[in-house]
Amino acid sequence: MLRYRSMNIKELFQEAQRAETPTQAIGIYEKIIQQDPQNSEAYNNIGELYGNMGQPGRALPYFVKATELNPMKGVYYSNLALVLHCQGHVEEAISNYSKSIALQPSWSAYNNRATLYNYRKEYDNAIADCTAALKLNGQNGEVCTKAHLYATRADAYMGKGDYKKALQDLNTGMALNPSDDIIGFYDKGILRCNLKLGISPCEGKGCK
Repeated sequence: MLRYRSMNIKELFQEAQRAETPTQAIGIYEKIIQQDPQNSEAYNNIGELYGNMGQPGRALPYFVKATELNPMKGVYYSNLALVLHCQGHVEEAISNYSKSIALQPSWSAYNNRATLYNYRKEYDNAIADCTAALKLNGQNGEVCTKAHLYATRADAYMGKGDYKKALQDLNTGMALNPSDDIIGFYDKGILRCNLKLGISPCEGKGCK
């Protein structure tokens, strides 16, 4: 770490990006904080590294500090919300996703908040979030992103008992990305909707 002493903050950020391990990167970001205790980005980056390492408890104080230092950066609130979400603090997570969306709307924040609304059985709010995210994602959005949004909205429609709309979203999501990692959710959801609507499985999936 001796060689980092002569580096300025810009150089340290570059060095952190080239770090061979997350632990090494964290050490470099800590050096940045020593030079500049008000550097919100360094705090956020340490939080992300701990989060990626599966250590949400260690990530939490860094995300909190990042939001305190720069309360106008939406992604900081989204990152904080994700950690709170993982720890089961639903109310706080929703509050921070809402702050993130107000500052910097993103499909992931909408989708994650919708997932929590589904958990709380606030299905209309979940549907509104997914619909807003799909509009935000636009015509040229990533296929995987859209597929996940349709799946989350379908879950909300099933919660409401609106199996017709749920089936439409499930079929749309599956058509967009049939190799997606939530393919099992599509299959089970489509089967459930077919049974509720009295449709044969083949007909519901559009089989020939």
